[in-house]
Amino acid sequence: MAKDDLRTKHETHYEKFEKDGDIYMRAKKYIVKFSPHHITLQFDNLFNGDSILGEQMHRFLNQNSDLIFKELQVPYEETFSLVFNKITNDVFTRVPMNKIFK
Repeated sequence: MAKDDLRTKHETHYEKFEKDGDIYMRAKKYIVKFSPHHITLQFDNLFNGDSILGEQMHRFLNQNSDLIFKELQVPYEETFSLVFNKITNDVFTRVPMNKIFK
C-alpha cells in the first residue's frame, strides 16, 4: 500500500523515573494519526498470477482505496503507535535525561 502525500501526527506522553541516581524518561502513551491525501494499493501475484483477474482487482481496489484505507486506518495507527512507543522507550529508558537534553 502506497500513501501519496502522507501526513502523520505524533503525540507522546512521558513520565520521569529515577534509576541508579539518574533521571530517565519513558513514554507512557504514543499516538500516531495518519492523514493521507491519496492511497494506491498494489498486490503481487493475485489469483495465482492471472494477469486479467489481477488487473481487474487492482482497478477495483484503487477505485475504492480511500474506503479500504479507512477500514484499516485504526489498526495501522495502533500498530505504528506500539512500534514507536517501544523504540522511544528503548532509547529513553537507557540514556539519562541529562545526557539527552543538555
